[in-house]
Amino acid sequence: MSRVRGRAVTIVASACLVAMLVAVPSAQAAVTSSTVTTPKNNTHFLYNYTTPNTFAISGTTNGTTGDHVDVNCYAGDDVTTLASNVAVNSDGSFSVPAAPAAQANMYRVCQLRAVPHGTTPDPLTPFAGPHLYVGKRETYTVSGGPNNGKKYDFYFYLQQPQGGLDYDSLGGCGIDDGYLLDSHDSLSTVTWYCNAWLHSADEDANPTRSQIEVDGGNAYTTADAKEINAAATSGFPKLSYSYSQNAKTGDSVIHESETFVKCENATYPPTNATCPKFVSTGIADARTFEQDHGGKVAWITDVFKNSTGKAHKVDLLWQNDQHFYGSGTSGSASQVDYRFPGQSGYHTHVVGDSVSLPSKPGTILVRYAGAADGDTKYGRGAIVYSQAATAAKFMYLSGSQSDFTLHQTIKVPAHGSMTLRWAYIADFKQAAVDTLAKTAARMFKGCTVPNVVGKSLTTAKTRIKKAHCAVGTIKYAASSTIAKGVVVAENPAAGSHVDYGTKVALLVSKG
Repeated sequence: MSRVRGRAVTIVASACLVAMLVAVPSAQAAVTSSTVTTPKNNTHFLYNYTTPNTFAISGTTNGTTGDHVDVNCYAGDDVTTLASNVAVNSDGSFSVPAAPAAQANMYRVCQLRAVPHGTTPDPLTPFAGPHLYVGKRETYTVSGGPNNGKKYDFYFYLQQPQGGLDYDSLGGCGIDDGYLLDSHDSLSTVTWYCNAWLHSADEDANPTRSQIEVDGGNAYTTADAKEINAAATSGFPKLSYSYSQNAKTGDSVIHESETFVKCENATYPPTNATCPKFVSTGIADARTFEQDHGGKVAWITDVFKNSTGKAHKVDLLWQNDQHFYGSGTSGSASQVDYRFPGQSGYHTHVVGDSVSLPSKPGTILVRYAGAADGDTKYGRGAIVYSQAATAAKFMYLSGSQSDFTLHQTIKVPAHGSMTLRWAYIADFKQAAVDTLAKTAARMFKGCTVPNVVGKSLTTAKTRIKKAHCAVGTIKYAASSTIAKGVVVAENPAAGSHVDYGTKVALLVSKG
């Protein structure tokens, strides 16, 4: 599989293998209770791998001078130490000015507790502390040569109370991994593996094309360009990104922008010898990842932009790789079960299977064959897409991943754009998956603003909400000809097709 795929598996494995604290005290310590007061409970933040960061920890104990505590991160089935042998002050307080964020136990929900140094208390209830949701970010740049220092990929892990997801660039893996946590905050199952991404080669035994073509020619993302020729003398595509995270909820947004390029020589597959420089295709993608619902839903918006004076046909083979069983569970991705649009039941698939799809937006349901609804070792999921796809073709199968490509063809108008949207949903319960999938499908339809001019304000509000818009600012104006309480004007105008939840401002007669 891809280089990123191997990287992501290594990260998870290293996180899962952190040793438990097993030292046994030689004598009873004086500290028998404590409370970690800083950071605040339910704080979300990211560890910066590229430039390692720290955070402050402080709290109180019933101890005094001469006592020492260890500040540990308790995360379900895993424990790590953030600070060892921390001195307790005469008033029982303690502090760690710069605890390494890297030790805060990613891929879990971490509860900080200060316990007597070198002990493993049981029970832990006398030692209170906040829950932390720690993610990670990293930037990948070209090393050496004419493109030294240029970004070609990134990595994020965003943790929330019920789960979390990895993210890479469009050509790096897209949604890299998805995780669900059980009720004990233990990493329960890996769901998505690499999804909604485009690679330089289809996973056919003898690939003949890139997963993105512009006007019939192979095109490449920035991550692909780095692999093809990091030392290209010109035309190396620019990748930029930014992110934001709500420190209280963990809801996060990643914005990515890059231009698709092609090789001057159309020889396939491309090499650094046959592709000494890149040229623009005129098509760029502005991609937005959004994560919410406690870490169970990832939203993707791709806006394909055309910077040229002619329309372009873009042919896409979106790669989607599934896992859907726990890291400690005996299983195989060959047992991943799919229900595609138009099908009445679930089916497992082998390499070469192709499923024709209805020519409209759809939802693909995913589960592990034979797993009971609600089984926390497996989980269930849905992929919701906003634009018609023609077929899903299974390209690769191993014990860890079941891969298919979703084929879409779009036309991007001259100096215009085309928007595609996705939702990747995971939960242990099928009913929860179904509810969220229906919500996503409804959102992707957007809202056609209804004509409410001449209607009462009450009727106008009802019709606007039913159309999946929202009621915006309401202003009033005097009128000698229009009865009090009747809508005089609306904005956006009736008939406008806008995003789901767009606010419609109303002007209402005061009579």
